[in-house]
Amino acid sequence: MDQEIILPKTQIKNHDNAVSIAAANKKRAVVVTVDPSKVMGIDGLPVNLLDRKEIALWLRRVYQGTIVKIRDDKQIVKFTRGGLEDDLFKSRGKPRREAYADLSDIVQNSIYYSYEFGDAQHPNVERHKTYYGIININDAYYATRIKIDTYIESDIGLYKDLDIREIKSPSLCIRGSFKSNHTYQDEGDIVTISIPEIVRAFTI
Repeated sequence: MDQEIILPKTQIKNHDNAVSIAAANKKRAVVVTVDPSKVMGIDGLPVNLLDRKEIALWLRRVYQGTIVKIRDDKQIVKFTRGGLEDDLFKSRGKPRREAYADLSDIVQNSIYYSYEFGDAQHPNVERHKTYYGIININDAYYATRIKIDTYIESDIGLYKDLDIREIKSPSLCIRGSFKSNHTYQDEGDIVTISIPEIVRAFTI
């Protein structure tokens, strides 16, 4: 009688990640154009991006309780007060805070890359999942890295954080043609960038 072989979690993770990374590296993320003017208070005035309290109030009003689905792997994601405020605490720099204007679109258009298992500090977390994407803020391109926490016996993951890195000269693909100097997005254009180029922005 054959004995069942149970692989250590590390080996399972390494195998799973090798498969998902190889698949992601063949994909291209769609550019999400961010409109910073959306970061506006209920009084119709722009939110002060340097004022953490103002941004926290805006994030809760706009996103708290919102549920979206990531198109790439169909992961359902919920924005919670804790996740939004923890992310804001780590948020530095004007572009990263401007990116909040279209946070739900950024999450939905991100590409699944890899994961880490939950640890002793996060006993309820099954996996910390990592996603990559690309955004355009005022004609500047930024690679995005999204973290989502998933839980045992739950289909809904929780938003954890957003990080961005500027890409000076992205190799953009517009309607199947590569153009490095495309700084606008016409109606109907589909502008994409490869996942390896996005990931590289976080490693150099």
